Amino acid sequence: AADCGLGRSMKTKKNVGIKRGKADEIIAWLRERALIVNADPQFLYGVARLIVFGSYLTDKVKLGDLDIAIELGPKCKRVHLHEELLCMEQERSAPVHIQRDLVARVFWPRWKVMRALRGRNYAISFHEYDEFKLLRKEGIASGKLLYRNKQFDR
Repeated sequence: AADCGLGRSMKTKKNVGIKRGKADEIIAWLRERALIVNADPQFLYGVARLIVFGSYLTDKVKLGDLDIAIELGPKCKRVHLHEELLCMEQERSAPVHIQRDLVARVFWPRWKVMRALRGRNYAISFHEYDEFKLLRKEGIASGKLLYRNKQFDR
């Protein structure tokens, strides 16, 4: 099953359950990882925003997973140069199974950031920030800002 970067693999879903204390540790770790990714030139995208939503915002002791809305922005603000860097990154560092798939190759630089942020914490379920904004607009979800770096706004 291909790892799509957002959430878990597209074919399998691990049944994850974590206690609130562990969730707090993961969130602190995620903030640190965002700082590391943003400082590392190997990543073409920086983390602009991380927002937790879902069961974490309830009083439950045992949570399902950590729903994290993520907004990434290009580190290079010159559009043509960023596009060139993306092409080079897609060819250079994408795993073989990603290189064979055109769509996966296009999204690889973003997935690479999300994989670095997640590490081996499968309790984290990433969602695009725009998806969260839509849920919030429709009154379905509210969130708590965990991390913000305006340098990488889109």
